[in-house]
Amino acid sequence: MTIQTLGHPLSTLLDGGTGFSGGAPHPLPLVACRFDVEVQAGLAVVTTSRTFRNGEEVAIEAVMTFPVDINSVVTGLAVLVDGRRLEGMARSKSEARRAYEDAIDEGRLAVLHEEALKGLHVLSVAQLGPGQQ
Repeated sequence: MTIQTLGHPLSTLLDGGTGFSGGAPHPLPLVACRFDVEVQAGLAVVTTSRTFRNGEEVAIEAVMTFPVDINSVVTGLAVLVDGRRLEGMARSKSEARRAYEDAIDEGRLAVLHEEALKGLHVLSVAQLGPGQQ
């Protein structure tokens, strides 16, 4: 069985960030990485920030895989692209994917978060322009 996320087989996704232009995967340069941990009422609240840059001359779809412990919960998600903040909101899987694909078709910046497998999450950013982080 081949597991796919947004039409990309998981086996084509590279460690960390993968860019897709013309259907071909290539690594995305990691510019910065930061982890903040705060203990609140006995629970660890972990905030992760990773910065990737599109080194291509065309807009790409950027896909990042990351592990999340199966006993953990993702409580928020935000993507910052050139000063524009996109915040995640819960939707049904089909509705979220449809909105993401519509944004791609319309050439708009969009973000989609999925849990591809238990403990393996995928964050996709559509229409990341040349040089954008």
